[in-house]
Amino acid sequence: MQEREEKMNRANLILLSKYHIYCRQEKFEFKLDLDIFKYHITNHKIEITIESEKDFETIQNLFFRQYQLLFYIIGDYLEIKKIQFYQNEKEISSQFDDTKHLKKFYTNKTFIHDNQLAIIDGSNFANAIIRLSGFAEKDVSGVFNSFEYLHCKAYNGILINHRFLLSTHIIEGFCNRFCTKKEYKNTYNTKACYFYQNLFDKITSNNIDVFKILEMDETTFIKSIHDTRDVQTHLISGEKKSNYIKDGVDLIYLFFLFSVAFRLNILKMIDVEIDNSLAQKEIMSIRNWIAKIKMKSFYNFPTP
Repeated sequence: MQEREEKMNRANLILLSKYHIYCRQEKFEFKLDLDIFKYHITNHKIEITIESEKDFETIQNLFFRQYQLLFYIIGDYLEIKKIQFYQNEKEISSQFDDTKHLKKFYTNKTFIHDNQLAIIDGSNFANAIIRLSGFAEKDVSGVFNSFEYLHCKAYNGILINHRFLLSTHIIEGFCNRFCTKKEYKNTYNTKACYFYQNLFDKITSNNIDVFKILEMDETTFIKSIHDTRDVQTHLISGEKKSNYIKDGVDLIYLFFLFSVAFRLNILKMIDVEIDNSLAQKEIMSIRNWIAKIKMKSFYNFPTP
C-alpha cells in the first residue's frame, strides 16, 4: 500500500458554466483501468479529480477526455478555470503546458450558446458520465476526437461545407459500427439513412416545425444530405445532383440538427435515459434560431 501511495499522481480540473448545473449526486466517483475519477458538482462549477499511477501526459489525456464527454451531456464546452497537477501532494502544475488543449476546447463562436442544450436531467447526470467514460475506454476514440471537435474554436476558420461533410462521414462511421441494420423506407439502403430518418421522425413527432421552416419533407431532407455529401466527397458537379445544397447557411441548419441527433444516439446506445422534454427544448432552441435567421434573411447573417 505504501508503494502505491508513493507512485500515485493526482490532477484537478475546475470547470465553470454560465448556467446552473443540476446533478442529484453532488459528489460521485468511479474507477476505470485502475484510474479513479471523482466529481464534485455545485451550481455553476464542476470539479474533476483524477488519481492515477500513470504519467502526467497520460493523465492530461484522461482529463480532456472527460471534458470532451461532458459536451455530449451539456451541449457546450465549459470554461476551464484551473488545472492543477500534484505528485506526492506537491503541486507541479508549472511543469506542464496546456496551451494546445485550451485552444481546442472553446466552443466555436457560431455555435449556439444556450442553457437549453442539456439533454440529461440531474438524476441521470452521474450515470451518463460513468457510462460515457466506459464507452470511450473502448476502441472508439475516433468518435470522441472528431465529432465534438467540429464545434470548437479551432474550427472557426473552417468552411461550413467541410464541417458538414466531416459530420456526415462521422455519422456514417458511427452507424456502420454500432447501429443495427433495419429496413429502410427509401432507396438509400444505408444505416446512416436510418439515422437521418430517426432524426426527422423525432422532430416531427414532437410537432416541431423545423422542416416546414426549411421547406423540406422527409424525402427531400435525406436526398439533400446524400446529394451534398456525394458532391463534396467525390468532387462531382452539383448539377448532377438535384438536391445538392449550395447555400452555406442551409448547411449550418443541418449541421446543428446533426449535433442534436448524434448526441441523442450516443447516449441512447449506452442506455442512458434521455429527458425527452429537455431534448425537445434543445430542438426548439435550434428551431427558433433558424426561424429568426429566416425572418432576417434580407439582412446580414447573425451570429448566435
